[in-house]
Amino acid sequence: MIKWQLIWLVLVLLFSIASFLPLSNSQHWIFRGFDFIRLQLTAILVVCLIVGVFIQTSTPSLKVITVLLLLVSILYNIFILYPYFPKSQKQTVPITNSISLLSMNVLQKNKSYHKVIRTVNKMKPDILLTMESDTLWEKALNEIEHEYMHAVKVPMSNRYGMHLYTTLNLLDYKVHNFTPRSVLC
Repeated sequence: MIKWQLIWLVLVLLFSIASFLPLSNSQHWIFRGFDFIRLQLTAILVVCLIVGVFIQTSTPSLKVITVLLLLVSILYNIFILYPYFPKSQKQTVPITNSISLLSMNVLQKNKSYHKVIRTVNKMKPDILLTMESDTLWEKALNEIEHEYMHAVKVPMSNRYGMHLYTTLNLLDYKVHNFTPRSVLC
């Protein structure tokens, strides 16, 4: 097999496998990460398919299997991406009651607590979620606690801390730590 044919085959296998890795139940970034680049992954697979049409392999059955793998991977990615295309049909549901949500990555090193608090007071969300919040952010956010009946606080100094504040009733909650608390950045 010629060197560029081998390179093509390896690329096809890598990108095809990458398309299906998010199907795994694992929460590791190697498995979850390919969900975020699915559009780029599909484009690479299409390029591999176009190149594959022009590649002559010593084993025609290997080429057929590889092209089929590419087609299956491309179709699977398009199936996942389709709802996000502008022309896809969207179901509209009449909104009778609405809930407002404010999600903020406060950046742990950021010390402009007053700007975040001002934004929260201005928007008055039903649910507030802060990310990268540590114990210093928790102390600063004490100022808004009188507005929220329920809070779940998970301060962490490794940029994985989160704080949830809500005016809605929390019946139950559970905190899942996918990273060790002792890891520092």
